[in-house]
Amino acid sequence: MRYGLTKGQRNLYDVIVSYHKKHGITPTYKEMMDATGIKSKNQIAERLSALEERGWIKRMKYLPRGIALLASHTCEKCGQPINKL
Repeated sequence: MRYGLTKGQRNLYDVIVSYHKKHGITPTYKEMMDATGIKSKNQIAERLSALEERGWIKRMKYLPRGIALLASHTCEKCGQPINKL
């Protein structure tokens, strides 16, 4: 089920999407921490869990960079994530 995102979740989602567009792969935890300014891997993990629970990403356990972006949830005109209620 897809739900809207908090500001922090949206920021992390934007980081993942832009990194994926630029490099063709998803970022590591360290790269996500550097891009968002978050100092804790646990905070990244919690936001990733929330994104997965809300249907924005799928994590693949035991794979490095194991994040799949699910069907596009971005506005074609502005490129911003769309909040699903």
